[in-house]
This record gives sequence, structure tokens and C-alpha cells, in this order.
Amino acid sequence: LVPPPEARGLGPYFVAEVRQALRDQFGPEADRMGLRVYTTLDPRMQATAERELKTQIRGVEAGKFGRFRRRACPAGAKGEGSNCLQGLFVAMDARTGDVLALVGGRDFAQSQFDRVTQARRQAGSAFKPFLYATAIARGIPTSMPLVGPGAQQDTFHSVYNPRDAVSDTLTLDMRDGLRLSSNRAAVELGSRVGVTNVVQTAKDLGITTPIKEYPSTFLGAADVVPLELVAAYSPFATGGTLVRPRMIVRVEDAHGRVVWSAPVRRRSVLPSGVAYLTTRLMEDVVNHGTGSGVRTAGLPYTIPAA
Repeated sequence: LVPPPEARGLGPYFVAEVRQALRDQFGPEADRMGLRVYTTLDPRMQATAERELKTQIRGVEAGKFGRFRRRACPAGAKGEGSNCLQGLFVAMDARTGDVLALVGGRDFAQSQFDRVTQARRQAGSAFKPFLYATAIARGIPTSMPLVGPGAQQDTFHSVYNPRDAVSDTLTLDMRDGLRLSSNRAAVELGSRVGVTNVVQTAKDLGITTPIKEYPSTFLGAADVVPLELVAAYSPFATGGTLVRPRMIVRVEDAHGRVVWSAPVRRRSVLPSGVAYLTTRLMEDVVNHGTGSGVRTAGLPYTIPAA
């Protein structure tokens, strides 16, 4: 009945991950070895993340973003079976892999399940950049019409015609297709590059969960680990270099001697030109497309975002 010790301070999900990593490395007695642990946590960002995630969850429950069809989480609800709305937040430095903030749920005392590292969730449209990067790598020009009156189609549409929020009277090229998150454009593009190649791109970018080769894969139907998905975006920010997430920089013993360190681990996974062009498409999503709420919420256009 007593909350876990991690629940008493800042970043309980982060601390729980670190404690588990220490036990994996040094055994069950790690907590009592006098270790000095240097982590990647940014305390200000972590405090902000915890506060804002709770604010956003309460906003959803209050109907701020549309009708909420369940009851709001009752005060004092405990355990995984409380059926409360949950969320997650993770911020990672794309150059080093340092996890700067991590929130695995609305309340660690209520639920210790870490949705950043343990959950498997459908990626949805966040998967689409892997499709577009695959197409660019295979030489398809971003100006090629995909759907609409100006496009030539040889597609899955005879057997798979997904719902789409974009009118079929518009001609969409790759830039517009991603900017507006058109499902029809994604399926059309996927039919040209092949689902096998898209799945391979996702694996190259660090996705380890099984991805079945269905047309719906182009729309993010496969389950992914959220932290892996975040890390898989790092090549777009770094010119093609994938970085492995880390939470611990080094560990010293009671006498100050380094007994374990976690170096930055990088590998090249995308040609720099492919990473550059994909990022340009992703910037349009934030500046003029389905992600523009980021700008209207207050993020200045002087700060690049994709």
C-alpha cells in the first residue's frame, strides 16, 4: 500500500529506469553499494514535462479538444485497472541520445507501468516519415503527383481504400501528401516503393517491434515502443545518423572511481540528402499542415521544428 520510493521526488519513471539499469549491471545489491550515478536528466525540463502532461490530460478529460467519452480519472485512483486516461512525454537530444525528460504516465504512485519504454502503441501518422524517406531514397521526386485529378494511379486502392480527411478533388504531391497527412497519398506512395522496403527502413532506423507487411503499415498500424520511435527520428535531425538513447552517463563507486560508463553510440543509417529532404517535408507539416497547432500554441517561426 505504500508508494514506491521513486514516487517521492522528481522524475519517478526516469529514476525507476535508472535503478533497474543499475540492478541489471551490478546486481540486486546496487542500491546499497554507495554508487554515485550521473544521469542525463534535465531537472527544469523534467518538471515542466510532468506539469504540462497533467495539464494536457486534464484538458482532454474536460472536453477541451472534443468530446471525451469516458469518465475523468477519480481522485486517488490506484493501480493499472483504474482505467484512467494516460499519456507520456519524452525528450531526447538527437545528437547524443541523452534522455532529458521522461514521463511514463500521469501518476507514478497510481501506475508504475512506463509507457515510454514498456508500452507498445500504434505509431499512426508518425510512421509516415519512414515511408517518405524510403521513397526519396529510391529516387521518387517530391513533386510527383500521387493522388487527385493530376495523378496516375496503379495502387492498392482496388482492395484498400483508407479513410482520408483530404478531399479527393485535390492533386497531392509528396510534399502536400505529408503536410496534410493524406492516407490515400501514403498508400499510393507505398504501392510504388513496396511495403518490404518501408519496413526495412523502419528497422534500419531502430524499430525492433514486429511490423507486418500490410497496406495499413504505411499509415502506422504497427505497434512501436515510444522511445524507439523518438530515437528513430534522430537521423532526420542529424543528417542521417541514428543515436541510441541513454539515461546514464557514468557511474562511480564510493571512492570516485568510474566503474561503468555509457558512451554515445551512433551509426549512419540514411544518406544525408535523404535525411535533409525528408526533414524539409516534415517542416511543412509543422509550419503549414496538420502539426501547425504547435505554432498557434506559441512556438515562434524563428525556431525550426519538424
